[in-house]
Amino acid sequence: MTGAPERNTGGQSLSARPQPETRFPGKWRPYPAYRDSGVEWLGYVPENWDYKKIKRISNVKRGASPRPIDDPIYFDEEGEYSWVRISDVTSSERYLITTEQKLL
Repeated sequence: MTGAPERNTGGQSLSARPQPETRFPGKWRPYPAYRDSGVEWLGYVPENWDYKKIKRISNVKRGASPRPIDDPIYFDEEGEYSWVRISDVTSSERYLITTEQKLL
């Protein structure tokens, strides 16, 4: 990754950034090779990774919550679709794995 292009990264070149093995010692093994993703905020990715915008692989919908929010007509613990609320996101640590509510 020598000779990496300079980008607007707060004055720090991406090639000067610590690699995963130094940022997370002992937590993850480094990949054998990395490549520039071409996406400014993403930086370098493992050479064998493929990356796509979410909208290219799934429909992304947003809208208003059904009212009342706890109406059993809409929500059930065994529902098919996860209903993401702000409280789910703020209570998650790093990754959103589960949600409080599911839509029928």
